[in-house]
Amino acid sequence: MTKKRISVSVMRIGSLALALLTAFSFAAEAEQSDADILSAAISDVSSALREHGMSFDMNQITPSLVSALVKAVDPRGRILSKAEYEGLMNSLNGEAYTLGVKLSRTNGLPYVVGIMKEHEGAVTNLQAGDLIREVDGVDARELRVNEFISMIKSTNPAPVRLSIQRDAYETNEVTVARIKGAIPSIALAEDLPAGLCYLQVSGLSRNSGKDIVSTIRGWSEAGRYGLILDLRGSAGTDLDAVRDVAGLFGESGSILFTFRDKDDQEIALQKAEAGERISMPTMVLVDGNTAGAAEVLAAALRRSVSGAMLIGRESAGDMCIREPITLSSGDILYLATKKLVVADGTTYRGDSGIKPDVRVQLDAGQEEEYEPTITAPKKKNVDDDEKRQNRALKNRVKGDAAMRRAVDVLLGLKALNIRTVDSDS
Repeated sequence: MTKKRISVSVMRIGSLALALLTAFSFAAEAEQSDADILSAAISDVSSALREHGMSFDMNQITPSLVSALVKAVDPRGRILSKAEYEGLMNSLNGEAYTLGVKLSRTNGLPYVVGIMKEHEGAVTNLQAGDLIREVDGVDARELRVNEFISMIKSTNPAPVRLSIQRDAYETNEVTVARIKGAIPSIALAEDLPAGLCYLQVSGLSRNSGKDIVSTIRGWSEAGRYGLILDLRGSAGTDLDAVRDVAGLFGESGSILFTFRDKDDQEIALQKAEAGERISMPTMVLVDGNTAGAAEVLAAALRRSVSGAMLIGRESAGDMCIREPITLSSGDILYLATKKLVVADGTTYRGDSGIKPDVRVQLDAGQEEEYEPTITAPKKKNVDDDEKRQNRALKNRVKGDAAMRRAVDVLLGLKALNIRTVDSDS
C-alpha cells in the first residue's frame, strides 16, 4: 500500500470521525481537533506496521475503525443501511402483517374478540367468537402465548391456515390473508384463575394507550386482584401511551419521565394525568426485545410509580433516545442524542437496558416442575376448586419461567392481602 493511499484513507476516516463526534450528544470536547488526533494515531500505527513489513488494506480496516468510534460514544449505537434502518423503524412502529383481529384466550385457546375497525372490510374468514384450535397445523393449546403471536404475525403477506370452531360442534379449516398495518396494541387479554389477569402488549403505537388503559381499568373495576403486563418483544414510539398507562399507577400530577439533551436541558416532561389510581399489584415481563416506548413504560413503572415489579431479562437499551443521522455515504448513523430520566432520578443513556427486579435466565424446557399454591376461601368442595385452579395455572405457565415467577409473586402477595409492591433494589 502506498503512502498516498494511506493518507487519503486516513483523511476519510478523520473527516468521518469529526462528523460523528460533533453530531453526538455526549462526546467530550477536546482542545485539539478530534480528526487530527485520530489521523495522527492511525498514521503512527500504520507507519509502524509498514516498517515491520506488515501489509494491510485500509479499505477493510475502515469499517472496524468507524464502528469502534461509534461504540466509544454510544455502546449500542450503530451504522445502518437505509433498508436496515427502515426495517428497524417498522419494528419499533409496530408495522407488520397480521390477521386484523383482536384476540383473547379462554380454556387454553385463543379466540376472536372482534375485528379491528380499520380492517372490517378486509377480514372475511373470521368473526367474533371464533375459537382458534390450530395455526398452520400446530395445536394452539401446545403454543405459549409468545409462540402463538409470532406464528400469526409476519413481515410478509403470506396467508396463514387456521382451524377454527364457530359453534359447539363444527370445526372448519380456513385460509386467512394477513393484512399490512399497525399491529394491535393488545396482542392478548386473558382472565387467569385466582383473580389474576394477563395482558400482552404488542407495542405502543399511535393512540394505543386508550385500549390498554380501558382493559386494565375494566379488570380493576371488576375486582381482579393482580395484573401480569407482558412487554416482551414489545416496542413502539407513542410516548403519550406510556404516560397514559404508567399514569394509572401514579398520583395525579406526579412526574413519570422526561428526556434531556446533551446540555441536561429538559426536552419533554410527562406527568400522570388526573384520574383514579388503580391498586392492582402488577408484574411487568421484559426481555432483550423490549424496546422503544415499551421500554420507556417499563422504566416508568419500575422507578416512577409504586405497585409494579419487573421480571425477566434486561431490556434492549433503545428507549426512544436515539435518532438517525444521515452520512454522506447515504448510510444512517443511529445514535443516542438524549437521555431518559425517570422520577427517582435514574438516568438511562442507552449503554445498558433496564434491569429487572427478578432476573429469569432459564429457557423453555430448562425449568423445574411447577405447582402453584392457591389459598382459597373455606367453602364446600374447596379442594376440588383449588386443584382445578392449580392445574389451570400450571398448564398456562408451562415452559414460561417469567410467567411462572410472576404468578408466584402475585399469589404470595394475595395470600398476605398485600396490594402494593416494593421493587426498590
